[in-house]
Amino acid sequence: MELEVGPVPAAEADSWIKFARRILIELKSTPSVDDLPAADAVDLWSQTIDAWSNIARQATVGAKPFRVSSTYEPEFAEYLLHGLEQCLLSRTVAEWVRPEEAKQQLPFTLMVVRAFVEGLASEGHSAQHYVDQIMAAFGQDLDA
Repeated sequence: MELEVGPVPAAEADSWIKFARRILIELKSTPSVDDLPAADAVDLWSQTIDAWSNIARQATVGAKPFRVSSTYEPEFAEYLLHGLEQCLLSRTVAEWVRPEEAKQQLPFTLMVVRAFVEGLASEGHSAQHYVDQIMAAFGQDLDA
C-alpha cells in the first residue's frame, strides 16, 4: 500500500510530530486502559514518528515542504491506522489534550488519517471493510 502524506509546510509537520510524541510518551507511561492502543502499536507509531521527524528536519533545512511517501503491507497500515483511530476516539487521550491544541492539530491529524484511508482504499476489496469503518467513524471530517 502506498502512503502519501503532504506536501505541507515543514513547520506544520514538526508541530504535529511534537504533539504526537507527547501523546506517545503519555501512552507509554500509562497502565493498560481499554480505550488505548496496544503497546506494540504505540511502539510502531513511535518508530513512524521518528522517521517522519527526520523527514521534517530535512525539509526544514532545505526550505522544502514536508512529504512522506512510504510503502506498507496493507495489514501493517491497518494496524497503524487502528492505533491512531483508538487514540482519536479515546476519552483517556482526550483528557491529555487541551481544546486549543486539539483544534490546532486536527487538520494534520485528519490528513494522516485520510492518507491511510486513500492508500487502503486503493488496495481493493480486502481493505474496503476497514476503510468503510473509518469513514463512518470520521465521516465528513475526512472530506476536506
